[in-house]
Amino acid sequence: MPNSVHEDNTADMAEPNDPNVTLTFYGRIADQGEMPAAELGVALQGWDRLLQLAYYSQHASILEVPKPGTSFRVEFHVRRISKGSLLVSAVLWIANSAGSELVGEGAKVALGKLVKWASKMIKAHIEAKSVQRTLDGAVDAIDAVARGEGIRVSKNRVDSEDFATALNTALMNATVPLDSSAAKQVLSLKGQVVDIVIDDNDRVALRAPFEPPALDPNAEPVIEVPVKFIRINRKTGSGLLTFIRPTDESQLGQQRFRCEDKSIRGRANNYTGAFHEDTALVVRVQRKAYEKTRHGHYWLIVGPARTRVDEVGLFGPNDEQKRVKKRKPA
Repeated sequence: MPNSVHEDNTADMAEPNDPNVTLTFYGRIADQGEMPAAELGVALQGWDRLLQLAYYSQHASILEVPKPGTSFRVEFHVRRISKGSLLVSAVLWIANSAGSELVGEGAKVALGKLVKWASKMIKAHIEAKSVQRTLDGAVDAIDAVARGEGIRVSKNRVDSEDFATALNTALMNATVPLDSSAAKQVLSLKGQVVDIVIDDNDRVALRAPFEPPALDPNAEPVIEVPVKFIRINRKTGSGLLTFIRPTDESQLGQQRFRCEDKSIRGRANNYTGAFHEDTALVVRVQRKAYEKTRHGHYWLIVGPARTRVDEVGLFGPNDEQKRVKKRKPA
């Protein structure tokens, strides 16, 4: 590894067995070997973060965002930038648990596995954003690929959400040049047929924000329950709540929620009103992302219910209340 960032002979620093990688940008002004420094800088930071996410999850064998100070690190070191189209020659330095560099044939094998895993992860994420377009869809897609690679998913689903969000941010940064300076970028390993290819169509999918979750008529039933709000973020329509009369373990303690009802973003609404007055509100909810083997599900609030809190019994409306509710106009 270079002793100083001020050395000038960067092209000659690599030892013969150092693992090398090239990141090539094609199309538009990149074909002339040109790109705004700001775009290239953001892209390189994105690739550095993306490869770190892939390396940590692979070698820690769990799908989580890297822990601070982890010894499972990979670093993207730029050696030179040249035309052809715009070519970034770099070295991926891998530190093992002892903190020394991994070089030679072992590094080639490790990097080959790393880039293959990163490629599968990226493909799954982009496809999820293209088709399902929700954070839940991205989480499910990446979890499935991870399990197929023998990588464990955390028992807390929130860790998977954090990973998918971090991956999305890294990919957004890595593909910034595809907005104007290039049409495609390819990350390749020296001496191996292992490439990661991302084009401007993929960039379109990545740029789209995650869509909010929606009611799934084929999933769990919508129930009416009295809740108290602990925290509400009007901008995102999410927060924490508690069930006044929990009926199973999934309703105990503070629960995450997301709200489909756009009125929650208004200045004055049923939800913030109940929150500020510290009173209960009966809402219609659907349990989402629920797996009995994992924690971290959330509740999708469809809207406020017409039922008052005092009309809801310990286990929900009684038969007479249900009959009355059915007679009410839709």
